[in-house]
Amino acid sequence: RDCDDFSIMIYGTIKRFQGYYYNSSLAIGMIIGKTTLESENGHVVNIFINDKYEIKCFEPQDDRLDDCNKMMEVLYEIIM
Repeated sequence: RDCDDFSIMIYGTIKRFQGYYYNSSLAIGMIIGKTTLESENGHVVNIFINDKYEIKCFEPQDDRLDDCNKMMEVLYEIIM
């Protein structure tokens, strides 16, 4: 599986179950872009806003959590 497959599965699973545990929508989505300016390949990571209103990214292939600007240098789309 590729990064987009993992990212879509995480996004869909959280969106599907959020109604069972929360009274409102969670601020979670996906970023489509590139990890570096020089990269020829695209990449997809999950994005969310935490309880401190910080925007964080989650790498779906290796479970890495970090600031989005440390993971993605080029953004094509943000899906929330």
